[in-house]
Amino acid sequence: MRSGVTVGWAFLVMLSACSPAAKVATGNEGEPVQAADAATDNDIPLKEFMGHVMDRNAAQLWAWTTYRSDAKGDHYTRPGTEKDWIDAESDALTLVQLSYLLETPGLAPDDDKWTGHLARFRKAATNSADAAEAQDFAKLEASASDMNRACVACHVTYVPEIEGPYATMK
Repeated sequence: MRSGVTVGWAFLVMLSACSPAAKVATGNEGEPVQAADAATDNDIPLKEFMGHVMDRNAAQLWAWTTYRSDAKGDHYTRPGTEKDWIDAESDALTLVQLSYLLETPGLAPDDDKWTGHLARFRKAATNSADAAEAQDFAKLEASASDMNRACVACHVTYVPEIEGPYATMK
């Protein structure tokens, strides 16, 4: 599924770039913005990006593998239709692509730990996309859990207060 979608999008992007209607991005003074400048200018700080963009999109993926206890009993929410599986794959692929933004100057700390955390997150999100494409719930649940562990490990490194207090051994 993904290869056809990717080729289709690539074709549309190439076609639109060649179109006479294509516009050049401009800065505040109307001058063209260089691609390198556009890639490093971030309108929101990392904390806001994580809270509004990453967390929101991760929640969409995790919703496909949430364990619930309700009037129906104990059960997982899971993709049930072809559209659900495509949506789960899209949620995971969105996270993969967003992870590349976390490498850009202005968002990425200059820190080897960040790179490691990001690599683990991206691998888990990619595995989630692969599992959804294969419609393999067990692998989707496992990779979504791996992604959660990657998130928590990064939070413990950079913002431990959002993961709550930990019990101490005395």
